[in-house]
Amino acid sequence: PIPIDTKVEINALCRQWVEKAKSSLKPGVELVYQPEQDELHLYTNPGRLSQVVSHLLHNSARFTEKGSITLSWHINPKQRSLVISVTDTGIGIPQDKQDFVFERFAKLNDFSQGTGLGLPICRIIAEKLGGSLIIDKTYTKGCRFILTLPLIKAD
Repeated sequence: PIPIDTKVEINALCRQWVEKAKSSLKPGVELVYQPEQDELHLYTNPGRLSQVVSHLLHNSARFTEKGSITLSWHINPKQRSLVISVTDTGIGIPQDKQDFVFERFAKLNDFSQGTGLGLPICRIIAEKLGGSLIIDKTYTKGCRFILTLPLIKAD
């Protein structure tokens, strides 16, 4: 497992990811940030978490020609988890290929840059952080990735 013992404030992290992702947006695509609350201190591994969310935002930016990309988070009190989602209005991923994108070297588009390792690595990191990374199969206006992590609150 990856150590998850660094205290962070989630909105500060999210704002960094949003700023970083702005440079890869296509013209006319809006990047929206929707936190559930103004402040949340928790323990995690900010480096690894940044790796996952930055990759998801970068992917969305690559495949979204118009519309928006939304980074949001909320707490699931029942599961005691933090749920981070990246939602876009891009080309989406066909339903029959949504599991395939998490396989090593999987690429749906031979002409797009990348090794096809990004999403599988993101899923492995999510699992090593005690969570999961999935595609929301109910969302059809593009693509939505949902990262769920155990919520270890810090006061």
